Amino acid sequence: MNNIRFVQNQVIQSDRAMAIYCSDGADISNISFTDNHFEQNYPDNKKRMIHFQISNRKGAGQIRDVLIKNCSFKKPFPQNSTLEGLDGSHMITDVKFENFSIAGRLCRNAGQANLEIEDYVENVTFEVIDSIVSTGSPADN
Repeated sequence: MNNIRFVQNQVIQSDRAMAIYCSDGADISNISFTDNHFEQNYPDNKKRMIHFQISNRKGAGQIRDVLIKNCSFKKPFPQNSTLEGLDGSHMITDVKFENFSIAGRLCRNAGQANLEIEDYVENVTFEVIDSIVSTGSPADN
């Protein structure tokens, strides 16, 4: 699956605002979330703003080249967001946050975005106006 766009959505209530699940061997790439606004979480199970995960149900795949641009949350959701790859061959790579904000505050790194970067995730970047901050691993936060 590739070239999927989520543009100018106004989401009032959701359990996971932005989610990509790869569990059947798919290669998911070139996904963008642009100019979306999220109000509040639905009191359900996950309660995460973002959840990208690779698992192996009927084969494992990859998630790559994801852009999250000009997306905002009125307030943080109760649980941290997570990016979770599966192993060295089934990874999440090249996720770019550009002008991502929570409660009116632009996020310059994973910590400010309430984002946990798990194993097998590479090249997550944050860009605010003219500056770029990169995180190569969870320890860089």
